Amino acid sequence: MILLRVGGFDSVSRIKCFDREDDKSSQLILAGVTIAAASFAGRYFLRNRALLRKAVEALPTDAFSKYYRGGFEAKMSRREAAMILGVPPTAKPNRIKEAHKRIMIANHPDRGKIVKF
Repeated sequence: MILLRVGGFDSVSRIKCFDREDDKSSQLILAGVTIAAASFAGRYFLRNRALLRKAVEALPTDAFSKYYRGGFEAKMSRREAAMILGVPPTAKPNRIKEAHKRIMIANHPDRGKIVKF
């Protein structure tokens, strides 16, 4: 129910969005459009999967890494250590310990990771 105020007079108006019959038919139309869109998208991916695979392989893997992989300074600064850990330089000690633990677990040799020195 929507209250309308027109020219100083209050009037009550009921607005129906859908009747029950219209609601079922609109749901069927929406389902049909969704199925058609999914089938067109599936056909596109099946036809172009070789091109899509090449495009994904061409993406640089280092760009998606959340860890710092830059060159190191002679003496490690607080800023550089924070970049390696993925925390801000002003991070609290608890957050630094959590980030260090996360990196150590991710790069542990028993998990099959190759350690680069």
